Amino acid sequence: MAAEFPDPKALRDSLAGLAARSPDYAARIADAGFECCHVNERWIRAHCGAEDLAVHQRYSIEYAAEVLAADDPFAVLNDKSVCRSDWLNDLKAERLTRHGSFEALHQRPGTRHLAELSPGWREFMRVRESSAAADREQVREQGAEFLRRRAIELRAHDEALARCRARLPQGTDALSLQAFFAKQLVEEFAEMPASSVFTLRRNQALQRDEQVVAVTFAIAGDCQFVLLPVVVASASAADVQGTLGVGFRLMTSAVLAAPKFEFGRETVLQLSELLPGKFNDYGRFDKPEEFCLNVLAWTAALRVLVPDVLQTLSAVARVPAPSQLH
Repeated sequence: MAAEFPDPKALRDSLAGLAARSPDYAARIADAGFECCHVNERWIRAHCGAEDLAVHQRYSIEYAAEVLAADDPFAVLNDKSVCRSDWLNDLKAERLTRHGSFEALHQRPGTRHLAELSPGWREFMRVRESSAAADREQVREQGAEFLRRRAIELRAHDEALARCRARLPQGTDALSLQAFFAKQLVEEFAEMPASSVFTLRRNQALQRDEQVVAVTFAIAGDCQFVLLPVVVASASAADVQGTLGVGFRLMTSAVLAAPKFEFGRETVLQLSELLPGKFNDYGRFDKPEEFCLNVLAWTAALRVLVPDVLQTLSAVARVPAPSQLH
């Protein structure tokens, strides 16, 4: 008889408790020498008063917890969804009373910033949407600060980057780069242990199934925590160019080995919410050293995050529940 898969909702609920640790994760990632992902947050802190900053910091934690546990993470901020957090519900009610519906606010550039519940993100988005000269200058300064930080990181990690570049595959297609990225992660987590397998993901933009290399960790029974190192590379670029990121899933062995992707076959985990800026600043790359820097940054971030995730999931998964993945 096949082992039952733990209740995905219970697993997601348990991960929501990690949101309170996100400030510590951010600090540890900075200590590891990766600060590009902190540029926006530091701008917010420099432009918020003490009271607004306290609200922003609380919001960052409560919103992350909400998204991690939600059945529909993209609906958390709208007016119709009811959050587990009464505090977030109060913020949404206040927004509705003062400014109108989320949907109407979000559709217009002039009011889009008012859809934000955090005063920090509200000001950040206001500046981004503004055409005022002073605000345009702020946006330029944000971009310049990001480039400055990245240049510092490229110099600070030069030895590790040189080792990474020396190991890059000759092929610069997406699958070759994904396989390389996955290999780095398997080696990094060898003592846990981690394994790599080929599986399928659905490319929504191109409406096709694509083979990717997944990094898997056994949790309990046939429950596996899966990292999907996804690389999108330009086939026409003369150099290594594209984007990378990591998806987080719960799967069974049968789902991993399925010959065709099917929606609902896996449990999606929104663990990027626990990383500063969702780690979007370590996505785009236009040359090999930037690809390698992003790989190093993601590896460092996952080194911080994954042990807590595995410990949390394993504690809940020891009590099996009927499968909801088949």
